[in-house]
Amino acid sequence: MAERQQWMLALETSGDICSVALLSSGELREEVTFKHNMHLSERLMDIINQVLKNNCVVLEQICSIAVGVGPGSFTGTRIGVTTAKTLSLVLHCPLYGISTLAALAEPFYGLESHVVACVLPCRKSVVFAAAYHVRKSVPSVLLPPEAREIEQFLELLMGFDQPVLLCGEGSSAISASMAEHKIQVVHALQWPSAQSVGRLAYARHLSEDGGEDPITLAPAYLAPPPISQPKVPIPQHSPVKIP
Repeated sequence: MAERQQWMLALETSGDICSVALLSSGELREEVTFKHNMHLSERLMDIINQVLKNNCVVLEQICSIAVGVGPGSFTGTRIGVTTAKTLSLVLHCPLYGISTLAALAEPFYGLESHVVACVLPCRKSVVFAAAYHVRKSVPSVLLPPEAREIEQFLELLMGFDQPVLLCGEGSSAISASMAEHKIQVVHALQWPSAQSVGRLAYARHLSEDGGEDPITLAPAYLAPPPISQPKVPIPQHSPVKIP
């Protein structure tokens, strides 16, 4: 069996498409991608255990945990982060919280000619968005992750001298506004993957970053969930009297 310190378990559960990945020294060994279908809390540990079993690895051999912390689905992100925190505490291993938007940009690392803008859905006319330079293995943040009005985000993108590569499921919400701009949309990459979360965490590990405190790590809730939004009161009108 491989030595314990080689194995990293990575989770990404911030969207409709979730994934679990097992990496060894930063190299992907296996990744399972699945739709949670509103049963993530029931399925996640089963999938983790299956990935470990497929690679003849037991949970006690995992030496670090990486998890996408959002922004994204309130419930999905909470389940993934809570699972990662629990595993980190039980296994006494480092925990790395990775921005979902940074993970979405990770497959483009090494691309020098573009700014990579990552967009995920939030609510009507608002998206979770960030922009990065990806010339090196660690992203350089140009616009930090925020919940942004679509028109405001487009104006910020138009201010870059370099062409912009736009990715993420939220890009479809603003595609109609991009025809006149030098913005290229990558429709194939809609959601971040656990392997990207793991690779970013491994880069932090190589820089001797000890990771996050599993007690205090929290999901990146950049906007409150819809259920917490105040309801607009329905105006009450006095009865109309008919003479």
